[in-house]
Amino acid sequence: MVNYEQIFLMLIPEYPTLAVAKEFQEAINRRYHLYSIVPDLHITLESIAIRDDRDVEIAKKLIREICHNVEPFPIVIDGFACFGPPYKSVHLHVTKTEPLVNFYQKIHSSLEQVGLVVREYPEGVNFHITIASSCFPGRNWSEEEYHQVCEELQQLPLESGFILNDLELWYPAVNREEKLVERFTLNEKKLT
Repeated sequence: MVNYEQIFLMLIPEYPTLAVAKEFQEAINRRYHLYSIVPDLHITLESIAIRDDRDVEIAKKLIREICHNVEPFPIVIDGFACFGPPYKSVHLHVTKTEPLVNFYQKIHSSLEQVGLVVREYPEGVNFHITIASSCFPGRNWSEEEYHQVCEELQQLPLESGFILNDLELWYPAVNREEKLVERFTLNEKKLT
């Protein structure tokens, strides 16, 4: 039986973006001691409310089918972004490219069509890779620390990207073994 009320569909960053994000995440953590366990880097594509194991199985089957019919596509990073209180979070900003938006809309509408509850405002989704936040277990950094990091990062130019191949469905847990529900790979055969 499921012990959570939500699961999350995550896009898994790859190199070179993963290396860049880890470097900033580790530097901020060393400087401010925010985490004892550093959160896995990801882009949240969708959050799905679940009532029971059946909802999890429906979501897994549907996502697997969609991923089978979508070829890998580029994810573009175009700088930093910050979300103010209560989040006090710092991110790598993900550009809303046509392939990413189309993929998101396909996932979102398909989950809705089978009766699963997803985000209410899909057009307002702000894709990002969180590198530091008050939302994860750890020390809650001060307003001053948060603003200092935001100001520093927003002055830095950043362009990066990767080809999206893998997605994971997660429970909201810190421990990798507990949170991973299933891993999905986009259809690599479509590239040939």
